[in-house]
Amino acid sequence: MLIHYKLDDDIEVDGETYTVNAAFDVILRCNDLIQDSNVSDLVKPSIALDMLVGERFEHYTIQERIELVTAILGLYIEFEEDVQLDLAGNPMPKQQTESKRLFSFMQDSDSIYAAFMQVYNIDLIDEQGKLHWRKFKALLNNLPSGNAFSRIMEIRGWTPADDKKKRSVAMRELQEKIRLREE
Repeated sequence: MLIHYKLDDDIEVDGETYTVNAAFDVILRCNDLIQDSNVSDLVKPSIALDMLVGERFEHYTIQERIELVTAILGLYIEFEEDVQLDLAGNPMPKQQTESKRLFSFMQDSDSIYAAFMQVYNIDLIDEQGKLHWRKFKALLNNLPSGNAFSRIMEIRGWTPADDKKKRSVAMRELQEKIRLREE
């Protein structure tokens, strides 16, 4: 996001211009939809497109709709890179620089909500349909320490490096208490 340019959410599909509804709650709901095993994979792309641009693109094939949803969401969220394979077709080991996941929008939504209220005086419920995803992400990524959400991420990201044994045991207990469950 560049602060010296307006946010541009227009996309062109088959010569027609559509404006993406990039409100933070819409992007999060699309992500939830994609991961929801209770919804058929055949209807997910149409529902997601309707949420994002108000059009289902029923004249497209399923594969074309999937590609369109992926392209639109790719403008806003980063997808995990494809697994790299060696010459024999085996997955290559992942880079050591990859960081572990420190939060979940589903499991930590109360803490995220409270942090936005505490730090920015922004009620995320009231901002549904209004607060742009990129603005939301900028605020989320730059929350200062001193709130419950930042503390949770600090605990989850903690490693015992050179810490004393007592703190190590205490931190491991805290990590277990607030660990992310499988979604």
